[in-house]
Amino acid sequence: MGKKKIIAVICCILIVIAAALPVSASNSLAERAAEKLGALGLMQGTDKGYELDRCPTRAEALAFIVRLSGGEGRQAGPGYETGFTDVPEWAEDYVAWAHEKGIVKGVTETEFVPDRAVSARDFLTMLLRMLGYSDANGDFTYVGSLDFGSVLGLCDPQYSEFDRGDMAVVCLRSMTAMLKGEDARLIDRLSEQEAVNRDVAEEMGYFGDVPLSAGDVYIRNSDAVFFITCYKTYEDYEADKVASTSSGFFISDDGLAVTNMHAISKYEFAVATTVSGHLFEVKSVPAYNVEQDIAVLRVSNVPLKGEGSFVFPYLRIAGMGTYCVGDKVYALGNPLGWKNALSDGIISLAEIDMKDFGAPMILHTASISRGSSGGVLMNEYGDVIGVNSAYFNKANDMYLAVPAGVVLDLDTSGEGHTMKQLVGMGVWRI
Repeated sequence: MGKKKIIAVICCILIVIAAALPVSASNSLAERAAEKLGALGLMQGTDKGYELDRCPTRAEALAFIVRLSGGEGRQAGPGYETGFTDVPEWAEDYVAWAHEKGIVKGVTETEFVPDRAVSARDFLTMLLRMLGYSDANGDFTYVGSLDFGSVLGLCDPQYSEFDRGDMAVVCLRSMTAMLKGEDARLIDRLSEQEAVNRDVAEEMGYFGDVPLSAGDVYIRNSDAVFFITCYKTYEDYEADKVASTSSGFFISDDGLAVTNMHAISKYEFAVATTVSGHLFEVKSVPAYNVEQDIAVLRVSNVPLKGEGSFVFPYLRIAGMGTYCVGDKVYALGNPLGWKNALSDGIISLAEIDMKDFGAPMILHTASISRGSSGGVLMNEYGDVIGVNSAYFNKANDMYLAVPAGVVLDLDTSGEGHTMKQLVGMGVWRI
């Protein structure tokens, strides 16, 4: 076989493999989501299984939403009349209950069209309403439902088509979504209403201190970590002249976030890019600690491109002294510009005094690199224990994080400073 023919064969093999990988990964995630939802008692299959490759119908999707809301078994009731004449008997209570709660509307006053394929926008609109958000009151729009849901970490920004596998992944992500206006997650409400198997939920790590797999840590927390692009001036931003990139993560749903002081202190303008690809301006720095290399940011909830306002998924900060040598840890950030890369390791030293820092640091082995500045260090339960800040150039597996408890001591209630006012306040490390 000639050299050119060998190269051609190799290229063909590589193309086939490359084409196959995304499908395999996608199917694997969907199957995992379906199995977990099934174990919780939230997803039901047919005699053909979960049928993850099939598009869901409006009736099927709505039944799923009702189950997620804790309405299973509570659908029927006085006054739950819709006027729809085309709903199958098995779905009548689901449709009547959801219609009464404002979760779904008919196509006409008399037609629900239960067998029509549900789109991603259709499903996200119903899901967001179930979580307490209202398109009628302006929280989101039907057209912008995917954008709103993707920033929340519920879905992808777009789908070529929407099947039952996609629906399962979205619903699994929604388990840790906060209910609007409540200090509770969807899984908390479902547990309180005994709509899920509590023992199974605990085994999955939704309650109590149950260690999570690396995959679960990523799925539950990656949407709260963002990519920071810094510019020396606003004019440089307009000219797309990037000066630096780093990492950050949200600690509140209204845009309060954390990064390193050194990651932003040379620049007058910065943009936060979420996993969904939306761009948000860093409006101000409400609090900072130069000695500890910590900056608390106020990220605008109105995107630089597009319309509407958003709420953000956020991470929970563990207090000081909640970790010790040998504990499993995960680092999540944007090393070398690669967005949301996960690494794992252990805590080597819970406290290490460093010359350039005002208090003891955490020494760990979860790999970070340039661009990881401001990224999150989490324990095996997915809680924040540190903010990755530095590494040793001439050492292996020796990385430093600022204890996240420092953030809890800062007063973030004021308006703070603009980035321009803070230029020159930090020291460059990563």
